[in-house]
Amino acid sequence: MNAQNYEQIIVQLRQENIQLRQQITLLRQQLETARRQPAPQRESGIGDFLAGAGQIALGVGGGILAAEALDGVADGIFGGDDDDTWW
Repeated sequence: MNAQNYEQIIVQLRQENIQLRQQITLLRQQLETARRQPAPQRESGIGDFLAGAGQIALGVGGGILAAEALDGVADGIFGGDDDDTWW
């Protein structure tokens, strides 16, 4: 390779460097724009209602299971009185 080839390569690399810097600047601007925009808000609706209903159902179901477990523990401690007609 001679000096002219090296000069052409250097010129080409400088041009590519300029293009890359311009792309980086553009990407930084896009990033800053995206950061300034507020996060998208979820719309409330039937999905939120169903999610809430599901949470309530899980809570009630968990409460029933806990009561049954405590009843079993109480039976073990106080004797197996199966007379649940206390009313």
